[in-house]
Amino acid sequence: MSDSSYLKLIDLSSAGLLLFAIFLVWFRDLMAMIKTLSIQGLMLVAIALFEGLRSGEKSLYLVAFLFLATRVVAIPLVLRQLLLGSVNERETSPLLNTSGSLVAAALLSLLAFLIAQPLVGFSHFGETILLPFPLATFLVGVLVMITRSKALSQLIGFLCLDNALSGLALIATLGVPLVVELGISLDVLFLVLVLVLVIGKMKEKILHTELSELRELHE
Repeated sequence: MSDSSYLKLIDLSSAGLLLFAIFLVWFRDLMAMIKTLSIQGLMLVAIALFEGLRSGEKSLYLVAFLFLATRVVAIPLVLRQLLLGSVNERETSPLLNTSGSLVAAALLSLLAFLIAQPLVGFSHFGETILLPFPLATFLVGVLVMITRSKALSQLIGFLCLDNALSGLALIATLGVPLVVELGISLDVLFLVLVLVLVIGKMKEKILHTELSELRELHE
């Protein structure tokens, strides 16, 4: 395949990061959000793989495998285990309704494209034209974190944000060192496992992990 063909595939995969982030904003069912997060991780795998095929950098194949193991398999599996036995598997009281959330996501995506334009204009690398996609994904991940009330929903928003940062690193630096990605991925996996234990303890005492309810109990 030609260099331009690989760039198109990287383009589609980068757009996929943002598309599935918007699906996270749309969905209220927690299992659907976990599945969407897993598919978004697959887009990250594709970016690393196609960048490796395009550049010939062998370490990117290992990065792609690392993403597959953590972002597509391990972390979603842990989240599914956390969801098992939950009384309510839906986000019932977000700060914004679906329409409002989608409008906010669209505005944040537009803001990301405006912010990234100067960076794209000054760079001579073809990949930098894709920077708005992971940047917009980052902002949408932040939106999910601050507008959802369930702890699991906010955790999914954080993981979406982390996927965006990894995609941004791959595109902005034309590939990141394997050791750095290994450290980041293991840190994220560790954080998820810790949060699973914390939320599990919370579920032993209360039936819901609504943060608003926890604030009321605190008060």
